[in-house]
Amino acid sequence: MLMCVDIYVCNFIKDILCLPRPISPPVVRLDSGQGYSREYGFPSAHSINALNMPLYAVLYWVAHASLSIDGSGEYSLSAGVDSLGWLPVGLATLASLTFTLTIGASRIYTGMHSLTDVAGGLILGMVISYFWQFAYPAVDAFVFSAAGPAVFLLVAIALAGMHPNPIDPTPSFADTVSFLFTVVGVNAGSHMYHNLAQVPGSVLAGERDVLLSFLAHRHSSHPLSWMASALAGMWPGTVPFSMEYHGLMKALLRVIYGLAVVFISRALAREGSKILLRLVYRSLGLPDDSRQTDTSQDKGKVPSVVRATAAAGSVSFYKISRLGVDSVSRAFAYTVMGWFITCFIPASFPYIGL
Repeated sequence: MLMCVDIYVCNFIKDILCLPRPISPPVVRLDSGQGYSREYGFPSAHSINALNMPLYAVLYWVAHASLSIDGSGEYSLSAGVDSLGWLPVGLATLASLTFTLTIGASRIYTGMHSLTDVAGGLILGMVISYFWQFAYPAVDAFVFSAAGPAVFLLVAIALAGMHPNPIDPTPSFADTVSFLFTVVGVNAGSHMYHNLAQVPGSVLAGERDVLLSFLAHRHSSHPLSWMASALAGMWPGTVPFSMEYHGLMKALLRVIYGLAVVFISRALAREGSKILLRLVYRSLGLPDDSRQTDTSQDKGKVPSVVRATAAAGSVSFYKISRLGVDSVSRAFAYTVMGWFITCFIPASFPYIGL
């Protein structure tokens, strides 16, 4: 969910400011991918995520370190540091900062961003990370409330509608829709799985009890087992995973099965919804603009230069098709994918022997 916040805020700012990437030439662009090179440059999304993801992982680990096997205990950074000690926390923080700086430097080296883009991304990442530490416990708890899935859906629709129109056609809005509605699907699936795992006598409830009993005898000497047990104690609808209990082969089969289901479900949802939406749009006399975002004719050109009309002293803005076939089918496909990841796939493991 934090990555979704990163991407939404970053793309929103990019399409408002419309500041181009470093012009090539004179800059030699080593990363010539046709997707993200079409986006604007400021701020750098890679820098934001390179800061927030490892930093959040470290903070999450430390904050949960003082929890007991049943999820009780003090949930705080200071208590976690006291429990773990300064050395492991310091080493983890140093590793995360090294990763962040390496990613930022690589974006400058490949010619995809200027120093200003990277610095802006790092500053924005620190601001988001600071506020997220206060917000995410309440957000996580709200996922499992009765109104959670519906509220997340309405918020995603509202945020997609608020996305600004850029000067040039870019993939920013498509990325924003993908992230927003993946979160919708993930949260809806988590909500459903949480409820299913608490049904008395259900297969998931039985597996949960067996795993918690197994982990209870190993949490003191196995940190990962302790973490799984503590989180299961905090969230009653959680069925923990243990490499000791399931074994390496089952873990690999889970990954292979999960990836296969994700790719197949996303492809079927995407293409199936496109076909259905085109039929509906044509029957209602609405335009099929699913190819509107094709920018192949602008290959190699710099955003903000392609469509800017300096001669007239004005700039025309590209109108995003928020309710077009491509946008709606993308939203549906990624919602389905998120639901499969957090509900269908893990709920099906006991039924297929995984």
